[in-house]
Amino acid sequence: MRPIPKLKFGKPEHGWLPVSIGNHEIHASDAPCDSIQHLTYRILAFLGGSRREVVEWSLEPEYEKWIFQEEEGITSWIIEDHRNEMVLAIHSSRLAISQKITKALKDLYHSHFINGETDDQHWSWSFPHSELTKIELKLADQVGAHNSGGCAPSA
Repeated sequence: MRPIPKLKFGKPEHGWLPVSIGNHEIHASDAPCDSIQHLTYRILAFLGGSRREVVEWSLEPEYEKWIFQEEEGITSWIIEDHRNEMVLAIHSSRLAISQKITKALKDLYHSHFINGETDDQHWSWSFPHSELTKIELKLADQVGAHNSGGCAPSA
């Protein structure tokens, strides 16, 4: 498997969030919904064993879909444009994909949300910090289970 390309969320400005994955870049809108929060919900569900989760990013008037799926033992992160044409396909593990997204979300939070720099004028929604914390806890559990071979410590 090839390494997962770098994911970066830029600085939200006037309702637009630059998002880049490798050489692919979009500017997502905060209307009509909060795709950052939806992403955290979908990653939580995917880490919990869901076989397919979809996040839509509004590009006004079009959109882009991020699809996280597991089919026939292959875990993928697929990006489709508004015509349902594949833009990018990343094949890796649930853990690696989720870790990459979590790191980018943490960077976004610490760079642009934690100090109040991003207010309602720049992004209409508050950062989903509690969901990000849940993802981090679930990742820690899964990394621990992976490293210990899935066995509980003996008493």
